[in-house]
Amino acid sequence: MARMQRVIGLAVVLAFGLWGCGANEAPGLPPNIVITPPSVPLGTVVSGCSAAELESWYEIASTVARSFFAESLAALNLPREDLSDSLARQSDLLARILQEPAPECAQDAQAAIILPLQAIRDAFGAYYGQQITHDELRARVEAQHTTLNTEVSARLGELAAGLDLLFELDSSGPTAPPDE
Repeated sequence: MARMQRVIGLAVVLAFGLWGCGANEAPGLPPNIVITPPSVPLGTVVSGCSAAELESWYEIASTVARSFFAESLAALNLPREDLSDSLARQSDLLARILQEPAPECAQDAQAAIILPLQAIRDAFGAYYGQQITHDELRARVEAQHTTLNTEVSARLGELAAGLDLLFELDSSGPTAPPDE
């Protein structure tokens, strides 16, 4: 019987010891505390751009790119001897986008726009100068149009989304903490 009492006593001591070694739960936050995340600083959403700079550049770049696209598409159907006016308009449009200062966040997009536009203008220049055939001109222009429709459009879309976010954050302003 003494042995049984020892075994029971040992079991009770062991049970209390294990109970004391149970998992510690992290204390939760009291239910009456509200956590408000800090507002996102306006300048970090689209790094290197203010809404006004990006909007100004975006409007000019997208308008020039669309105009150039339409001009070059229409010029594909012109006879070689009638291309001088179209070449002049293409050069003017390209010069316009080159003189527009691109904000830091849009410099990659500007370079992505300029390269296909220059390639298109160069292809028309080569065709006008009788260095390539009309079929070669069409192939080069269509390849650059594909680049404009895919890569450049995607970059402009990303910048437009960033611009929308900048304006959304700008118009919402800082949020006030809730009343307690």
